[in-house]
Amino acid sequence: MIPSNEFKNHLGPLAEKLTEEQIENLRQLEDKLADLFFDSWLKNINADNHVDLSGKDDNMSVCQESTA
Repeated sequence: MIPSNEFKNHLGPLAEKLTEEQIENLRQLEDKLADLFFDSWLKNINADNHVDLSGKDDNMSVCQESTA
């Protein structure tokens, strides 16, 4: 999460027109949106690369069978 004073700097002149509570609400909303975008991106990357996050390693059992 971006520190409050840095977030205010990014808002520029708009920060002067908002209350501290409004600024904090915007900062929290931005953080939630960033999390959503990151989760969506990660899901797409994993789907494209066929990454199995289930914890099962089916390839390992195939390797063990072929060496037996």
